[in-house]
Amino acid sequence: MSYWVFDHIEVDDYLAFDKPKRDVVTFATAIGWQKLPYFITAWSDEPEASIRARLIGVLAATQAGDTVLHQVPSYNGYQYDEIVLDEMTQRGLINVAIVHDLESIRLGEKVLEPELTLLRQFKAIIVHNQRMKAWLEQHQVMVPIIVLDVFDYRSNVPAPTQQFARKLHYAGSLAPEKAPFLQSWSPALNLMVYGNPNQTLRNQQAFAIHPPVHGDILPGIMQDGFGLVWDGDIQPADNEFGRYTRMNNPHKFSLYMAAGLPVIVWSEMAIATVVQRHQLGYVINSLTDLPALLNTVTAASYRKMQANAQAMSMRVRNGFYTQRALLTMMILLEERA
Repeated sequence: MSYWVFDHIEVDDYLAFDKPKRDVVTFATAIGWQKLPYFITAWSDEPEASIRARLIGVLAATQAGDTVLHQVPSYNGYQYDEIVLDEMTQRGLINVAIVHDLESIRLGEKVLEPELTLLRQFKAIIVHNQRMKAWLEQHQVMVPIIVLDVFDYRSNVPAPTQQFARKLHYAGSLAPEKAPFLQSWSPALNLMVYGNPNQTLRNQQAFAIHPPVHGDILPGIMQDGFGLVWDGDIQPADNEFGRYTRMNNPHKFSLYMAAGLPVIVWSEMAIATVVQRHQLGYVINSLTDLPALLNTVTAASYRKMQANAQAMSMRVRNGFYTQRALLTMMILLEERA
């Protein structure tokens, strides 16, 4: 039996859109999985015959009984995904998946059934955390589910030697609907934002702005202080993107870990359990808690958290969590063969 991973080739993204999928491919191939290069097209109504014809070339090297790892969602639509799964099933391939996002949690009923129907067809799936696993099981996704715990983050650029500072870093989407808290940010809090904010945010001059940087090198330029893991508003529960973090693991958390930065996260985030378990930073209820928190942080407490973040950095940079999940999946499949 051979193991394959879909390598979705798409336009490179300066922040985070395709990096998680690229990193899965890198860490999977390091333990013997092989790439299945597949170009993502902008042809939203591509005919079924065209999709199947493209798959002939993509799957030429596979054999019946081989395992193929899908990275979902593909963002090509559920009808497209169903065609791909059907073609591969007809060839006798074993389909498994790693879930990067659950659209039915974020977008609700309009995508619930198509997404769940798709996930039920895989022989095993890897998900972010225990909460996501429990949610899927409650919605009758009864295939074996493996918990990732933390997304890995590949970077060959050395992390800076982080020092204590009452300074915050924020990377990721700066869209008003994704990070509305930036619109009311207090200049009294030292914040460096990475990306390309709109003109309204630029005019505020409430924080420093670093131009967009490729995700692979970003961990090497974040210097001192804390990484802010936050989506939504000052109170994340007031925004759909904030509420979604109760179930998903934000990729910016992995970025900050790769940089060796302690973090500050919302108390209701799923990733808060990881932060507390490994003593990687602070958990707060609202951004209004930040001033008091930063005023009480000591250099000694920071050094302890930074040492823990540095240990986590080694794991995420080397694909520990991805490879552990994939090896668990391989054992499971071979036991059931």
